[in-house]
Amino acid sequence: MMEDHRKKALNNFASFIAEDFSLSNVTQLEAIAKSEDIGIHIDNYENYFDGMLVFDQEEFNIHLNKDRGNTIEAPRGRFSFAHELSHFFIEEHRVPLMTGEAAPHGSLHDFKHNNEIENEADYFAACLLMPEKLFRKVPRDRKFSIDTLFKLSQAFQTSFMATSLR
Repeated sequence: MMEDHRKKALNNFASFIAEDFSLSNVTQLEAIAKSEDIGIHIDNYENYFDGMLVFDQEEFNIHLNKDRGNTIEAPRGRFSFAHELSHFFIEEHRVPLMTGEAAPHGSLHDFKHNNEIENEADYFAACLLMPEKLFRKVPRDRKFSIDTLFKLSQAFQTSFMATSLR
């Protein structure tokens, strides 16, 4: 389980990034990648992974797997994209990829893993896609409901699952 101080630091960092790259409620993930010179590759990789961050020849590239529904426009793909950006922005994830201490690994998003690195990337991704300030401002019913979650997921172009976790 992630400690509160770590969650707060990740939330603040993700919100700081999203602040410069949000159009209405939607975080512009491609613009973030472009600003960091991260290549984007969307292709068919069968069922191997949803997304992967690779450091290759002095540059980072994000690979998204269309075979698992990960396109830039799809809520699932937006989460996968944000998750891979998380690995880039979190120094403890990025540096081992750059030095070769860690090999690139494909991320499969099922929200059931107990891997600390993946949990941090999932949390950062949710904060990047749904920054706290904006998330709290979206009009919603006072009473929590499934309908509220659907409205929030539409407002942020995120999956129902990612929205409910946030």
